[in-house]
Amino acid sequence: MEELYMFDVLRADRTTAAHGLELRVPFLDHRFTAYYLSLPEEMRVPRDGVEKHLLRESFKGFDLIPDEILWRRKEAFSDGLTSVKKSWYTYLQEHLESMVNDDDMEEAYKRFPHNPPRTKEAYYYRQEFEKHYPDRAQWLSHYWMPRWIDAIDPSARTLSIYKPEKDQ
Repeated sequence: MEELYMFDVLRADRTTAAHGLELRVPFLDHRFTAYYLSLPEEMRVPRDGVEKHLLRESFKGFDLIPDEILWRRKEAFSDGLTSVKKSWYTYLQEHLESMVNDDDMEEAYKRFPHNPPRTKEAYYYRQEFEKHYPDRAQWLSHYWMPRWIDAIDPSARTLSIYKPEKDQ
């Protein structure tokens, strides 16, 4: 919660503002957030592989949202952009294999001593950042990673809730 302004909220704000839109985020209301964070942690974490379980459960039985929508699996932001057979994430990873090699990754900590990238995707983005903002690596205080799973990649596509057949 303390870092939302640096990552998701910043991205949403910049993306919508670039197109003349103003974003409203009701779940970030400070009173709602304070209440939610006062709940026991076991109520706030994914349950049975379902993210936002508490929120979904609160709508159950009111016939406001059809069950097939209420309980459908999480989709990554890019899922609506590509085919069911092969995700955008998969296309991106294949492309990055040709852009960043294993030798680059082995030397990443030398080339980028401040917050060295841990994946080829992060390496590629870091190269782009350095082209546009040379010697400004300190602007990147750290890489955001989900804390509720053991992850080295922030993409939702790497979460176990994604069905393998979607990427084949």
